[in-house]
Amino acid sequence: MRIPEEYWVEFTVYKMDGQASTWWKQVKIRLNVAEMNWEQFEVLFNEQYFPQSYRDEKVMEFMSLLQGDMSVREYEAKFNDLSRFMPSLVESEHLKCLKFEKGLKNSQSKEAVGRVSSSGGPFASGGPQRSGRRNRNQGQISGKMISGGSSSSGSDRSGPYNPKCHYCGQIVHIRRNCPNWNQPLTQQS
Repeated sequence: MRIPEEYWVEFTVYKMDGQASTWWKQVKIRLNVAEMNWEQFEVLFNEQYFPQSYRDEKVMEFMSLLQGDMSVREYEAKFNDLSRFMPSLVESEHLKCLKFEKGLKNSQSKEAVGRVSSSGGPFASGGPQRSGRRNRNQGQISGKMISGGSSSSGSDRSGPYNPKCHYCGQIVHIRRNCPNWNQPLTQQS
């Protein structure tokens, strides 16, 4: 079911019962909730049901999250679950991608060896799926490469990061699609 954002608060409080319903009745007495948007509701709800110490603990857990023994799917699920406690980080797609990639197992091992991209940018490891066989049929949508696993077209999948060219350092394509591949790169300082 897809509910328009302007009805999220109304729908959520409609589904509340027990203590949450009692809490909402008290909020309605204190505040004008008719014009309340989802972000305002979420702040009130989190303050009521998630103490600051708990939120701080989850922020620290998110900041130290590493793939470790988890599969990439399990790591992604944990990353997404904990990222809601760091809204300032996940507002920036670049920072979100950087954090995700730095927690990946392959990224960690490559950093230990000291490999960096030619531009020295944050996506030095290239993300998951940088070792082993690659799918020749990875598709492009609106100028961005879609990192598809075993999908035949790749157009039905999207990763939580943007691929980076290991030749010129741009984020919108990969090396084999690099328009600068046959041209010498200028030295970057």
